[in-house]
Amino acid sequence: MRHFLLLLLAMVSSFIFAQSIIVNPASAPESALTAEQLTLEVLIDGGECSAIENFSIKHNTNASAQNRSWGYFEKGNSNFPFESGIVLTSGKAKEAEGPNDGPVVSSGSWAGDNDARILSDSGYQSHDATVFEFDFIPQANEISFNYIFASEEYPDYACPGPFGNYNDVFGFIISGPGIVNDPGLSGKNIALLPNGLPVTINNVNDEWCGYEEFYVGGTSPWPAFQDIRYGGRTVPLTAYSEVIAGQTYHIRLLVSDIGDSNYDSAVFLEAGSFSLGSTLMDEGGIELEDVQVVCDDPEYTLYVDVHNPDAIIKWYLEDELIPGESGESLTITESGNYKVTVALEDGCEQEDTVNVLFRISPEVNNYTEPLMCTVDGSYNFNLEDFNSEISTSLDVTYTHYNTEAGAETADADDFIASPQNFPVNGEITVYVRVESGLGCYRVASLTLQTSLLPVMQAQNYSVCDENGDGVVEFDLTTYNDLMVTSSLTDLEFEYYTDPALTQQITSPESFENTQNPQIIYVKTFYANANSTCSATEELTLIVNEFPEIQNWTMPLICDNLNDNYEIIDLTQNELVVTEGINVTLQYFPSFGDMTSGTEEIFDPENYEYTGDLTEIYVSIENGNQTCKEYVVLTLGFNSAPDAHDLTWENCSIDGLFEYHLPDVNNEINYNPDGLEFTYYLSYNNAFDAVQPINENYTNSNPDEIIYVRVENENGCFNISEINLITTHLLHETLNDILEICDDPLSENDGIAEFDLTEMDEEIQNQFGGLNYTVKYYTTLERAQENSDEISNTTQFENTTNTQTIYARVFDGENACIGTAEFLLRVNPVPEFELTPSITFCVNETKFFEFEEQFDSYTWINPNGDIVSNQNSVTFEQGGIYTLEVTSNGFDCPAAREINVIVEPSPIVSEIEVDGNFVRVNVIGNGPFEYSYNNGLTWSPYNTFPNIESGIFYMLVRSANGCISEGKLFGVLGIPNVITPNGDGYNDYMTVRGLEAYPDAHIKIFDRYGKIFIDRNMQGQFEWDGKYMGRPLPSGSYWYIIIVDKDKSLSGHITIKN
Repeated sequence: MRHFLLLLLAMVSSFIFAQSIIVNPASAPESALTAEQLTLEVLIDGGECSAIENFSIKHNTNASAQNRSWGYFEKGNSNFPFESGIVLTSGKAKEAEGPNDGPVVSSGSWAGDNDARILSDSGYQSHDATVFEFDFIPQANEISFNYIFASEEYPDYACPGPFGNYNDVFGFIISGPGIVNDPGLSGKNIALLPNGLPVTINNVNDEWCGYEEFYVGGTSPWPAFQDIRYGGRTVPLTAYSEVIAGQTYHIRLLVSDIGDSNYDSAVFLEAGSFSLGSTLMDEGGIELEDVQVVCDDPEYTLYVDVHNPDAIIKWYLEDELIPGESGESLTITESGNYKVTVALEDGCEQEDTVNVLFRISPEVNNYTEPLMCTVDGSYNFNLEDFNSEISTSLDVTYTHYNTEAGAETADADDFIASPQNFPVNGEITVYVRVESGLGCYRVASLTLQTSLLPVMQAQNYSVCDENGDGVVEFDLTTYNDLMVTSSLTDLEFEYYTDPALTQQITSPESFENTQNPQIIYVKTFYANANSTCSATEELTLIVNEFPEIQNWTMPLICDNLNDNYEIIDLTQNELVVTEGINVTLQYFPSFGDMTSGTEEIFDPENYEYTGDLTEIYVSIENGNQTCKEYVVLTLGFNSAPDAHDLTWENCSIDGLFEYHLPDVNNEINYNPDGLEFTYYLSYNNAFDAVQPINENYTNSNPDEIIYVRVENENGCFNISEINLITTHLLHETLNDILEICDDPLSENDGIAEFDLTEMDEEIQNQFGGLNYTVKYYTTLERAQENSDEISNTTQFENTTNTQTIYARVFDGENACIGTAEFLLRVNPVPEFELTPSITFCVNETKFFEFEEQFDSYTWINPNGDIVSNQNSVTFEQGGIYTLEVTSNGFDCPAAREINVIVEPSPIVSEIEVDGNFVRVNVIGNGPFEYSYNNGLTWSPYNTFPNIESGIFYMLVRSANGCISEGKLFGVLGIPNVITPNGDGYNDYMTVRGLEAYPDAHIKIFDRYGKIFIDRNMQGQFEWDGKYMGRPLPSGSYWYIIIVDKDKSLSGHITIKN
């Protein structure tokens, strides 16, 4: 079942409900007109030439005039968009009047319309169709009219549902020249939405199936429509079509129920909006009102809507003909009553008039009201209070809008209905439309601002002095929350030293007072508000007397001998920096003891320090007991260096040994760098650091103790003992000499590498044992001291020739078995010279003879094989060969190396011949020399720019004289003219150098491509200018010689008979 809904007024002005439209008002003569007269006199705007013919109507024919389905309407005092016009309904036209306080339902039904059924596209039949149908002749090339479609089907029956598809429809069907009919219709429907769809219930609504941008609801939001009774309507729409001026067209205006005859629909056609031409328009094609006000422009152009080239146009001002003006437009510059007349061929003449008024818009100013500061950040303004700031023009009206676009268009939805109580929280710009009585206006902006204002209270900020100078670094920001009694969220603070707020403190977290006490002026405002809305209060800074104090680390106490015990004076500190301020110091072993006042150290001058504590807590209080702080006195031991006792044994031939005592420093302390070592004959001397002995100490007894004091950079010391034990040592001189040959590959220098361990067995035998350890030294002193032994004993290089080496023999327990000495000798080798390298060509015999005289010769190839025992040798391959020689008077042979290089001959890979230019390409390592005349002359360049024709052999020679195989090439010599007259001169075409190209092929042809010669040249060629035994005519002929598959020559030859 259907539900009855009340319609809500769509357009509101100043929140006052409007009145209804009036259908067929008794006072209006139009109410008594017939349908045809209404169409001609109300709907159509075309003057005397706006005739219509063949008018017909389909409607509820049996209804009375009061209940008929069509009629005349006026806007009255309502907000309906059209002033007046014609209404067509599928029920009773009178029931279109508002308000929307009940259903609009037909009490009866009449026939439908086939065009309406097809337009609805619902599958349902058409009912109660009202149709105005007529012919007309337009005077312009386009027609249009304005309309609004409304229906009681809204809102419940928009969109197909379980109860049917009640898709009521409005159509404007036009047919005639140039019009293509829509499928199934009697013409083309031009009543379309902007998106091209027909105007039906299902296409215009705010439900799922329609387009709500074209829809105005009559029941929601509340209140319901006051001007019409239907449940919803479209926005004003325009039907439009292009036509051909002077041609006859047929129109069908129809509205129809679809699916049933119950809930009615209507279409409102705006009076005068159906223009057939000859009307006055603006430059946008909009028809002018009776009075046209021109604001702020010095000129204005009137246009007449006529497109008939035979029309006679005349323009008038105050009924006076304007000379020379007969066009379709007229540009004017003064106010007055203007008229245009249009006379057509058939004698029809029509006119249109307009009263044009040139006016100046009111003067306006954009205005910004000074900031309004409130505790809650909001304020209600009376916008009308600012009218005098916006404009000083007289006789104007002020209206207010939320947006500039709304003010420009006087948009009712953007209109501010209550300007006397306009709330602002933050910053808002509204727009004021200032309008004169004739509609000229200007828009100005009105900016209003509010912001939060904080609430503050004064505070005292008291701190203890830090250094006794009455100046303290204050963190002013710590009192922010205490000074503000309003909301603390998003506050910003500024701090000043003067009440005028001109001297801002840039670093409030670290402000030093300049007087005591000192007043600071604190300004605060909300960060998300305007800083102009600020409050200021006093913050008084007070500095209580107190010295500068500091945590202090006592210089580290030496733990001499590393026994963890020292007596120290805690009062010898630098905890109090400022002098002259009376303070009391108390010492505690822990922070807990200090806070509880227990375990105080009552004798800090003689504190027994064992290293268990590292921090002493010292409480410091000023004389008037207003400030009390504590500091930490840090203690610590400086460890004494390690000092290890050791036994130092040495051997001596006479039982006395000079000990260099620093030699064992790294055994007394394993990290001796930075330590000071001093040596003493007694422990007490070492402890007291008196009477030190020399670092080079010769023992007085075979068994003796030395005391070593080891002191670090901090003055901390430790003491160790060195037990010196000196043992008698045996010494032997060996007769055997360790000999070796000098380097056979070099000149004699007397330097060689010896393997000293070759003497191990002989030295061990000398001292009667084979399990001794033998070490070698370069001096006897080093051997006796067991210092600086030779480390590379198997590759020892002598420094002189001959050289004495000293050995010391050790067993597992006794380091004093004995010492021995022996000689090293480097024997010389014969000296000679051999060329370091020699080069042979790959195909030549590689024979070499060494000319110096020696007793023997041995040639060794790169593989290590002996290839000759003579002074000459034939090299079999390239590589490094060695010649070893011996000579009487030398016990050692000598040798030299020679690098044999076998060079491959260069290979001529390609000879490029281009006319008389020749280029040679070679495989091999250059540089090369080149000869094209079989070695007669040589050139360092591989190009020959001007070689005469003929046969040649190309040779290439490397820098070492290796020559390539000769390569044949030819430079072709071809004449460019022959005279085959038998006189023995130039009778034949011959080609020199052809022997180098035995497979060459030649073609000779004339300018037309006819071939006369096409054959292999077979290493020689001769042509007498004849074809098939007959002389060819004098003239130019062309040839192509294909030398090989990648090369050809071409040119022309002239025959002169």
